[in-house]
Amino acid sequence: MRTRELDEALAQQAASSEILHVIANSPGELAPVFDAILANAVRLCEAKFGGLYQSEGDGFRSVALLNLPPAFAQLFRPELILHAGPRTALARAAQTKQAVHILDLSAEREYAERDPLRVATVELGGGRTMVAVLLLRDDQLIGVIVMYRQEVRQFSERQIDLVKQFANQAVIAIENARLFNEIQKKSRQLEEASHHKSRFLAAASHDLRQPMHALGLFIAQLRDHTTSPNGSQLIDRIDDAVTGMNELFNALLDITKLDAGALMPTISEFPITDTFARIGSVFAPLAQEKGLCLQLVPSRAWVRSDPVGTHRAQSCLERGTLYLLGRRRGWLPAPRRRPAH
Repeated sequence: MRTRELDEALAQQAASSEILHVIANSPGELAPVFDAILANAVRLCEAKFGGLYQSEGDGFRSVALLNLPPAFAQLFRPELILHAGPRTALARAAQTKQAVHILDLSAEREYAERDPLRVATVELGGGRTMVAVLLLRDDQLIGVIVMYRQEVRQFSERQIDLVKQFANQAVIAIENARLFNEIQKKSRQLEEASHHKSRFLAAASHDLRQPMHALGLFIAQLRDHTTSPNGSQLIDRIDDAVTGMNELFNALLDITKLDAGALMPTISEFPITDTFARIGSVFAPLAQEKGLCLQLVPSRAWVRSDPVGTHRAQSCLERGTLYLLGRRRGWLPAPRRRPAH
């Protein structure tokens, strides 16, 4: 007796592990999970045939069938929705939210009154003893597992409890598939939005580049007509500002390349003071407009990074600093040297 109980326990454990393995390896797919659950339930409970059904409105749709006699199986084609009579086992299970176990289907009132589903079960399927176990999520009916024997022989409490465990695994699989499909849908929406954003940025930067190019030509012509030192210095600042705007447009294009995975950093060693000088020429006039004094501290430090990326990151930092400081006095710090080890 103990040996048999041990064998049953090991078989149940192996079946549960198999189902969990199928769930883990079938994200978003329920058919393999339902097939595995039904096959193990029918086998371990010594049933002749069975089905797993999902709730749909006030009926049920078959999602897995096993060993049904051909004539009986025609009633449960996936495109059909099964509507059970008010006193059938399925209806009783749905009303009570409890498992329903019928020892002899042909001995009940439903068969004597010729309920269509009960008659088909007995006469086309040869079913005599049945058990129906519900799939419940937050006390809401989402499906049912039904198994039949073709002889009058009751299912044990241990077998019914085992089917309840399988039903819980089916609920977990359904919820996992729902969450997985929602995540996939959101990912597709984000990918589509990112694609539209990239197209917009590429078009905007291209359209703005044409007047910027014209502005550069005007600056060159203006330089030819300016002879005073103050005028030349002003033109240099305008030229630096235009260069800064061009770099911002390049940054927009780089965003589109990053989204497409086509932009790779170019790592090199360069003096950081060159980056500071370029930033200073652009932001010093902006700082002066805000009543700030932008001071660049000379540095001999060299950095190993992507020069373009470093310049743009530092530019964003300085722009934010100028915005936050308002009328206060600020400075752009030089990088600190790491202590030698």
